[in-house]
Amino acid sequence: MSTSTDRPARGAPMGQPAPFKDIVLSSAGGEIACRLYEALGSAAIAWVGGMGGFWDGPAGDLYAHLSESLVSKGITSLRINVRCPTNLDESVADTLAGLDLLQRNSAAHIALVGHSFAAAVVIRAGVYSMVPHTIVALSAQSHGAELVGQLPKHCSLLLIHGAADEVVHVSNSEYLCALAHEPKEFRVFDGARHNLAEAAEAIHHEVDEWLLRTLQPSQIPVLKQAS
Repeated sequence: MSTSTDRPARGAPMGQPAPFKDIVLSSAGGEIACRLYEALGSAAIAWVGGMGGFWDGPAGDLYAHLSESLVSKGITSLRINVRCPTNLDESVADTLAGLDLLQRNSAAHIALVGHSFAAAVVIRAGVYSMVPHTIVALSAQSHGAELVGQLPKHCSLLLIHGAADEVVHVSNSEYLCALAHEPKEFRVFDGARHNLAEAAEAIHHEVDEWLLRTLQPSQIPVLKQAS
């Protein structure tokens, strides 16, 4: 069960419609705050917030930027602000609730994206649900993500890490890559730290291309422009 209200987007000009709806998902553990960017098409992405909580994302506001821009390409996004951002089990439960919403809204091809702690969350949620077609793990911690090799065979994996990560060493993603099955790719960005801000533009491009490719764009309807 969920309820939704429209609110102005952060930083949006006064009077302009928000690019998302605020959604509250009800769960046994409490209410889960989400932002839903609705699009036509059968593809969807769940973006999971990390230990910092709230709506800040890595790599220069990657989550907000791509959530909004991918709507025009027929891809829905659900940003999930987990209730207990330091509790792995509770965060996985919140992510599974988000996946359930996307499936009930007829999403047939789903991606999960998480940063740092949330990278472990989305990997574990992918194993438990067997739903996603791809997972993007940014600056991933290996703790809690050791099940990566049990992701469904149809699920691809993109690992992105900064070579100068001062919080979670790049060896964490190296370890997960070794455990994961194909198809998988591992990208390391020189000079990028944990938040990946130093390589934000390149990472936006990398993640955008990956999501479009793995979510089967041939099945996403192309809207005709008015002549």
